[in-house]
Amino acid sequence: MKSIKGRTAVITGAASGIGLALAERLARKGAKVVLSDVQQGRLDAAANAIRSKGGEALGVVTDVSDAGSVAALAARRGRPTERRICCSPTPAWSPTGPSGSNPWTTGAGRSG
Repeated sequence: MKSIKGRTAVITGAASGIGLALAERLARKGAKVVLSDVQQGRLDAAANAIRSKGGEALGVVTDVSDAGSVAALAARRGRPTERRICCSPTPAWSPTGPSGSNPWTTGAGRSG
């Protein structure tokens, strides 16, 4: 695997749990991390904690069950050639089309 140093990783669900652990690990490895979550306060705390340890982190409030919110996140992330990593139980889109009819993509796992 190529080094992740200097690449950008976009991580949803990054205010806590597995998403936060992934963001912290990637930042320690030199990745620029874009943290996204619906919880503004926790998101800010997570991004600040990563920056306080010398990492590059940007927090973007994102509701992955809302395609417009995900589009706004994508617009913030940078060049399309950058590496992207997504950690979320509720994607807003799938290879078969937009969410809405699938119970796994319409709020399942969302705790707010």
